[in-house]
Amino acid sequence: MPLPTATLPPTSFPAGLWVGAPTYPGDSKPGMYFSVDFDPAVWELQEDPSGLVALANQQILGCVMATSAGRGLPPGLIVDHESRTIGALDFEVNRVFDSGGKLQFVTYQGGDVNVYTSFEVRFQDQPEVCVQAAEGLLATLGSIPQPAVTPTVLPPVGASPTP
Repeated sequence: MPLPTATLPPTSFPAGLWVGAPTYPGDSKPGMYFSVDFDPAVWELQEDPSGLVALANQQILGCVMATSAGRGLPPGLIVDHESRTIGALDFEVNRVFDSGGKLQFVTYQGGDVNVYTSFEVRFQDQPEVCVQAAEGLLATLGSIPQPAVTPTVLPPVGASPTP
């Protein structure tokens, strides 16, 4: 089942650029956001079930990468930890398996000198294909100054629109 398309505030970013606040602001420089390049023909910015912006792969069923932060695991799950370089950045990679050895999801924590953030990759089918595609996105992770939001002035409630 596809996720709903995200309702995002207007920005001056080109299609194919995901920009967001780092999930570890205390480990990131103030005023810096992460950026991830993606192919809009393959990935789409959508809203995940918790209301956060996520990238959903349009070619791999249920393949979604969203921001994440550590929150513990339910009993019975097993985590395989490793440090790995993806692109030019070092990541802590956590592959989470059920008690039967089936891969459930993968998390990545890393960043450049300006941001430190976490992503979670979930899937329905083709877990390794999804993970490989998501790691292609992570290879583009960078940082940019926090975007300025331009306020929109709305007329007062009940006011008639001006011609």
